Amino acid sequence: MNRITSLTCAIALSLMSGQTAIAGPAFSPPRINFAGAGGNQTQRFGTFVVPDQDTSLFVGRSGLTRYDLHVAKMIEIAHFEWCTQRPKFDGVYYNFDADNGKIFMGKLYISCSRAKEAVTRFGTGKPERTVILDRGNPSTVSIPTLNIQGKNAPEFRKLVRSIKPECLDSPKLCPGDRNQ
Repeated sequence: MNRITSLTCAIALSLMSGQTAIAGPAFSPPRINFAGAGGNQTQRFGTFVVPDQDTSLFVGRSGLTRYDLHVAKMIEIAHFEWCTQRPKFDGVYYNFDADNGKIFMGKLYISCSRAKEAVTRFGTGKPERTVILDRGNPSTVSIPTLNIQGKNAPEFRKLVRSIKPECLDSPKLCPGDRNQ
């Protein structure tokens, strides 16, 4: 089985531990929306909104938090939806919000080189259907998931910790701030 993203905690547990036991609250899918690129054809800007009030909760015995799993999904989308499709593409900026948009988690930049490094290092598994809004228009895409279970979990956590969330300038929001 493969990487966890945003379906249910039951799927997460089976992927991470090789077991099919169900435990913990549901792990709901994020809302992912990309704005128009304007004149910039080398980067995309999107919002990544999750219902989780606490993204620091561990998923089963995986050693990974909900935050880790959300960043994995960002990497997967950056790599398979943007970077591999456009040879001169640089990366994706995500404004990451938790608690259905009430808590700003930070602006995260996933460069194409970092996304490719993750795919190369951890490998991929079974594709997962993901709904992405592009300028408000929904499309369902099938995106391979990162193989971050088992022995890959600690290394993946290190990678996630190297992606530093940044503040927004306008409006001034920093990670942990409440959105108005």
